[in-house]
Order: sequence, then structure tokens, then C-alpha cells
Amino acid sequence: MPGEHAKLSASGSKRWLACPGSVVLEALFPESESPYAEEGTRAHELAEAKLRYLTGRIKLEDYDEAYRNIDKAIQPGGVIAEMERYVDVYIDYVMDLYDGLRLNHRDAVTFIEERVSYDEYVPGGFGRIDCIILAGKKLHIVDLKYGKGVAVDAVENPQPRLYALGALQEYGDIYDINQITTHIVQPRLNSITTENLTRSELEGWGESIKQVAADAYKDTRVYSAGDHCQFCRARATCRERARHYLSSILNILGGQK
Repeated sequence: MPGEHAKLSASGSKRWLACPGSVVLEALFPESESPYAEEGTRAHELAEAKLRYLTGRIKLEDYDEAYRNIDKAIQPGGVIAEMERYVDVYIDYVMDLYDGLRLNHRDAVTFIEERVSYDEYVPGGFGRIDCIILAGKKLHIVDLKYGKGVAVDAVENPQPRLYALGALQEYGDIYDINQITTHIVQPRLNSITTENLTRSELEGWGESIKQVAADAYKDTRVYSAGDHCQFCRARATCRERARHYLSSILNILGGQK
């Protein structure tokens, strides 16, 4: 899994769509990978290797080698058997979905860790999708979330929507896609959520974010604080966030009088 990231990444889209100025502020702080993020990376590597093996893209010996390398790379105290148990929830979900679609669409295909661009809507936008399934007129985007701290819902979630726009940009001229379903599988929280959109609904949403994305890409200093601040690297020094929480505290104190 290459470490390249778009300036306006899909994974950070909730933040930059709400606070375009955060793109400028985050650039002032070096990227660092927490133990939790590293754990998520290893889980995605394991999921990728398993899916590639199960769909006939790599041989058993290649999967075994990938498994051993992931086992060695896991943080001290981590147990790959536990990780594998959770990852298998995602694997089973993907394979069940794929096998079910193949009953009516023998030409159904999967793409694993596919790099797509959604730059028709977001300048320089690209990302890697955990799993794409194309079957007839249907497009499925399946995203694995290994974290257990924050529940993630597929409904109105800009990350899988951007991935879906990228898949449309890549395959929309080849496949007559008119129905899109995004799936988020979060096995450590026992959560699987989906969102269904028509192609016109998804593309309409893409048009609606174009200006915000353009502003964020041009380093517009427009700031807004909220829940999206949680994973912003600049949150500790952000004046807008400080004002937001100070105002909230004063409102609470005022209400107690």
C-alpha cells in the first residue's frame, strides 16, 4: 500500500469540506503515524493479501509470505491471530457480496486496493479503494475500518462517496452504472453500514462540493470548528477551535446563572 496521499484526500474529506482552511494549517505539521494508524495499515495489508489469494490473484506461497511479513511488522504486543479474526469479518462480507452478485451477473468483477482519481470534482483528488465490485449496472464500494474508537457510518459519508466518484470516473464509460452502494465494515465495533445512491444523485453531490474543494485546494483561509477537528494535526494550535470551545464554555456557564 503506497504511502502517497492527495492534498484533498478522501479520508480527510469530512474535515476539509467543513473547514477548507485546515488544509493550510495541517501542512505546517509533519505527518506521523500513531500505533493505531499503523495497526490499521497492517490490517489493510492482511485484508488485501487475503482477498487477492481468494480471488486467484496471488498463489498460496505468496499469501503465506505476506502473512509472515505482516506478523513481523505488527507492533510489540500485537497478535496477528486476533487481527485475522476481525479482518475475516470483512473478507467474508466481501466474498458473500461478490458471490451473491455473481448469481445474476456472471461477469461481475472485483478490484482490490485500486487507485482511482476523482479530480473531475476535487483538484488533484485520488485515493485507493479497499474493494470495488462491478456487476451489471451496479457499483459497490467496500471500505474496511479497523479502528474501534469512533463508529463510522456510510450514510452521507464523503469518503466512500468520493471513492465512488473515482470509480465512476475510471469505469463509468466502460460499464453502464446507474446504481451505487457504499459499504463500511467496522468489525471491531460489530458495525456494517451501507448507503444507496443513483448515479445522478452521486454526481449531483459531486457537483455540490466542487467549489469548496477548489477553495480548499487554493489554500482559502476559511475555518470552521466542530467534530471534524478530532483528527486534524493543527487542532492544538487552531485559533478557530479555541474560540469555538471558549464560546461553548461561556454559554454553559451563562446558562448556569
